Amino acid sequence: MMNPASSSLSILVLDDDLFILKTTHHALTKLGFNNVITAHSVNFALELLGHFESIDIILMDLNMPGTDGIE
Repeated sequence: MMNPASSSLSILVLDDDLFILKTTHHALTKLGFNNVITAHSVNFALELLGHFESIDIILMDLNMPGTDGIE
């Protein structure tokens, strides 16, 4: 059973592969996470981060075109 506190966590999923983004978003929402945000590029993710008070969890691809997840 899902912990009700977990459903209030905000999660950012960052990956350049659209299939991975959609699959991960679907899996997380099925698990009860309501605040799942997706980004297909580092620049878009950085822009999104400017609009949110906080992100609790970031799931990211470490190998992306032009940059990597560690940067």
